[in-house]
Amino acid sequence: MKALTGPEQDRLLLPVSASVVGVIALVLGLIRLDRRPLWMDEAFDVHFTTLGWSKYLEVVRENEMSQALYLLVLKPWLAIASSGEWAARLPSVVFAAAACALMVPLGARLLGSRLAGVVAGLLLACNAFGVEWSQQVRTYSLSMLASVVVTYLFVRAAESNSWSWWLTYGAVSGLAVYAHFFVALVVMAHYAALLAIGRTSAVKRWAAGVAIGLLLAAPALDFAVNHDNGQAGWVPPLSWPFVEETIDSLSGGNGVLLLLAFGGVLLVVWRAFRHVGEAWRHVLVASWVTAPLVIALVMSYFKPLYADRYLIVVLPALAMSAAALVTAGGRVPAIAAAAVILGFSLHGVRHWYEGPIEQDWRAAATVIEQRAAPGDKILVRPDWLTPVAGYYLTDEPDTGDLGPTTTWIVSYFDRRAEIEGLVTDEWRIAERIDFPSVDVYRIVHRAS
Repeated sequence: MKALTGPEQDRLLLPVSASVVGVIALVLGLIRLDRRPLWMDEAFDVHFTTLGWSKYLEVVRENEMSQALYLLVLKPWLAIASSGEWAARLPSVVFAAAACALMVPLGARLLGSRLAGVVAGLLLACNAFGVEWSQQVRTYSLSMLASVVVTYLFVRAAESNSWSWWLTYGAVSGLAVYAHFFVALVVMAHYAALLAIGRTSAVKRWAAGVAIGLLLAAPALDFAVNHDNGQAGWVPPLSWPFVEETIDSLSGGNGVLLLLAFGGVLLVVWRAFRHVGEAWRHVLVASWVTAPLVIALVMSYFKPLYADRYLIVVLPALAMSAAALVTAGGRVPAIAAAAVILGFSLHGVRHWYEGPIEQDWRAAATVIEQRAAPGDKILVRPDWLTPVAGYYLTDEPDTGDLGPTTTWIVSYFDRRAEIEGLVTDEWRIAERIDFPSVDVYRIVHRAS
């Protein structure tokens, strides 16, 4: 039997390595998946799926275009699965695991070795920030996957320079912005690598692909310009401390990973000058790390958008850049260094698993249903929070005013002045029970 050569072994082992990394990411995402109750935005995404398709698409078109792709996956999934916390969050876990698995062949192509791809995939899988958003009913792990997919397609197109790969890259890039608009920043980062390729034919075919992508992304562009309903109004104004906090969040609170990632940027830039023929691969890694961060920073001078969850599209690039530096000294030092940095990363993951609950609508609903007597009224204030509290309440919350004798009100903690304003000569607050970010009030008639 003929012995396999090194390249042949790598070709056979690459899918195995990618699968192992994907399984590790999947396991990390599934651990304690339903420990935390759904928070406000998660509950709204689940609620949207209960709407009929026409109303659902109207909500996506008018308010949720930046996660249109995710919502179009979530509705049919919850139609066949339960709407419980575990099932609702499972697609996000799968998206994150797929992103980590795809990092292995992508890293092998960009950094030149299967080991580098494996290290990049593991660094992404063990990033606490990535695990955090893989466990939520939100689009962000899908946007992370989209950033890896479009970058992989760019690499394949650049390597082959075939029309089919470039047109596929353009079409998928246009659709990927519907996972989140910040995927477009990753596509923009590819332009620096295109210039480094230096082939006129590649530029022409890239332009044709991008034209298709722009056509597909036109509704997203129209939404971003003409349908600003304050979706990003929660993002604070730009400040240097906030920028530092955002970048620290992206690392999962792992300063060692940040040092390795930005050290890796310097390394790949140096390699780009030394290996001109392969410079575009190194430029691609560096621009993927830096361009989205810089472009988002500039955009935020005009409208605050510098949010860690939006910039999750950079997470794979940080892992790739760190892997470049970790594996630069050879296999044995690389394995030792990777083990250390993964240890730091997993410490952050453990902190996420055991960290405090931020919004406990589940406990609030439980105490109401345990203590409310027959005939008591259950209200949600303000009314627009009804889908959030209603997710955990067995019966639909009541509507209307207080009464007739006892009313239970569940509300967000910042609405205390509004609830206390209900106190009159006729009604009094008998009790307020505080949960993380959620309050439960028992309001009784003074005559009772």
